[in-house]
Amino acid sequence: MKKQILLILALLIGFPTFSQQKKIEEYRAKGYEFKVAKTYDSAIFYYEKILIEDSSDYDANWELASLNFKEENYKKSLVYYTFLYEKEDSIMDKELILPMAEIYLKLDKIKKAISFYEQSITISPEEIPLYYKLAKAYSWDGKINEAIKTYADIIDMDSTLSEAWAGIGKMKYWQEKPHTASWYYQKALEMDPTNEEILAEYKTVQNELKYKLSAGLKAIEELQDEFDINALIQKYSVEKRITDNFNIQVNGLIDFSDRDFSASDTSDGTRWYDSYWAKISWITNHHKISLFGGASYVESRFTGYGINYLADFDIWKFKIKNSFTAKYDYFFYWNKVGRNSVSDNISIKYKKFTLSGGGEYGIVDSVELWDDYYKKYDKDETIYYGFNVELGYEIISKPKITVSANYSFLDYQYKSPLYYSPFERNLTGFSSTFYHKMGNFYVYAGGSYNIGTETQYEELTTDNFQRILPTIDSWNADLEIGYNLKPFTFILNGNKFYNPYYESLVVGFTITADL
Repeated sequence: MKKQILLILALLIGFPTFSQQKKIEEYRAKGYEFKVAKTYDSAIFYYEKILIEDSSDYDANWELASLNFKEENYKKSLVYYTFLYEKEDSIMDKELILPMAEIYLKLDKIKKAISFYEQSITISPEEIPLYYKLAKAYSWDGKINEAIKTYADIIDMDSTLSEAWAGIGKMKYWQEKPHTASWYYQKALEMDPTNEEILAEYKTVQNELKYKLSAGLKAIEELQDEFDINALIQKYSVEKRITDNFNIQVNGLIDFSDRDFSASDTSDGTRWYDSYWAKISWITNHHKISLFGGASYVESRFTGYGINYLADFDIWKFKIKNSFTAKYDYFFYWNKVGRNSVSDNISIKYKKFTLSGGGEYGIVDSVELWDDYYKKYDKDETIYYGFNVELGYEIISKPKITVSANYSFLDYQYKSPLYYSPFERNLTGFSSTFYHKMGNFYVYAGGSYNIGTETQYEELTTDNFQRILPTIDSWNADLEIGYNLKPFTFILNGNKFYNPYYESLVVGFTITADL
């Protein structure tokens, strides 16, 4: 009778019965045996059997939390840790809080991870490794200033720790402050001059501060109905990061080209053309503002000037980049034509998808125009505008292969015989790219195909015109091969473009150096 009463009470209260308790201890012994033997899946099996008998068994929940963590079953591990955490007095148990922080970090729940790391430091404010973990979580959450402050707290406790100095250096580098980052890395290497990880990071920062030199040679062939152009173009560039925020770039271009007209009554011609321009940029963590301007000695005129603004930032899991440009371009030197324009381009990346698009509006200099509808020449400025949209997907990352679908529109107010000026041009197509790095070599290849139309007018009778839409299907192919032999990189590239009215072939060789 007494045993029956105790059994009823145990069931009502929720305690295991004597027979259940015996099973539990047998399972616990088996689970412990497999845990010691590091056969974690079998250990998990027996600890789970304990919870079937008694779901509140503290030891079994603890072991399952720990064992699932070791097996990288982080979501299951978190379930058991959360059960333990919600018990009274467990919120001050560092041995419980710290693995929960680690799990949240691995599950990309950064804000939760930060909260638990902060709790662990509250419990043990003297344990420096906890500060490193918190700084890492802050940096992953984009809270760079908080990460810097946490590394500074470590230095206040022990100024000989090279990892803390290097941590601030890395954060400063992420803030686009390479000069300041370099100073912190130098302090880190004073403490630990043989640390290979710090040396590698310091080298990366130093590369940002070197002179970046570039020299290239391109051979270009352009084929049109009226004429062919063969050109040899040399291009040079010198770039230097002067301070944390200022960068300067100086460029030069020398072009020798030959134009061969198809019509026998039109004289052919050769010419030299040159252009020299500089760009000064103000750089911060997520923004870059550049002013640029250039001129030609041969033409005795400005060849371009303007302003560019770049921004990149993250919103949740979206990576957003935007570029705005307002400029004047002298863009057809054979026919002496320039244009003013404003444009904006944006890309939004989410996981393996990238959505990008842009628009441009411009006014071309006053030159000879052709009114296609009224069939007459005139001299005036012409307005144009266009836009494009593209959706891309990264199929695999190594090698990196992407595919994209795109649409673009371009329309000029008037046509001109001096430059390409279509009416209502529509292009719809797809493209694909391939990139792979093999040691010091890399290979890039790309291709696209577009189906398109543009408006033209055909005279049927006097003052009677018919709108027609001829097709202008086009394709494009790129290939680039590079080899890095520090501090030099050697690049060989080529491009082929074709549509019914124009085609071109470009072959080039470039040498870059960081000195």
